[in-house]
Amino acid sequence: MKEPQVITVAMAEPDSYGNLKVTDTLGNEYKIGEKRSPLHPLFVQGRAIKLTWANFNKIDYVSGAELFDPTAVTPQPQQEPSPKPPGILLAKPAPQELGMWYKEMGARIGDGSLEKDYPKSFVQIKSQYYKRMFEVTGIEREPKLPVKQPGEVEPEDIPF
Repeated sequence: MKEPQVITVAMAEPDSYGNLKVTDTLGNEYKIGEKRSPLHPLFVQGRAIKLTWANFNKIDYVSGAELFDPTAVTPQPQQEPSPKPPGILLAKPAPQELGMWYKEMGARIGDGSLEKDYPKSFVQIKSQYYKRMFEVTGIEREPKLPVKQPGEVEPEDIPF
């Protein structure tokens, strides 16, 4: 069994099982079990806490906690943890993945399957694809020239 220990709370977050995960200013993590939920309000950021330990099946666990010196540090209100999105959503795709995406999107625009799958937003998707392709490739988009119909006379062709 460990000796009583004094820590300064850096962060305290509840987990999905009702336990409280506490990190001290040195980076050590402690788990305060759900069975000891009356102790959870003591763990506020910046507060010095004295932990007492017990042992069960050769595993030490926090059995008690008390304020070590409540006047040493002014407690700050505990902030509600913000939900963290999964890491896969934050990952930036590799260049070859983007290249494959552009290739597939171009093929779907060309064969018409994209228009069949997304009839309402096809024009918007297509224009965004071309805009992005022009940015990536550095090709300047040429303005559309009017198509001259047979027999049509241009204004500069008329002699005055």
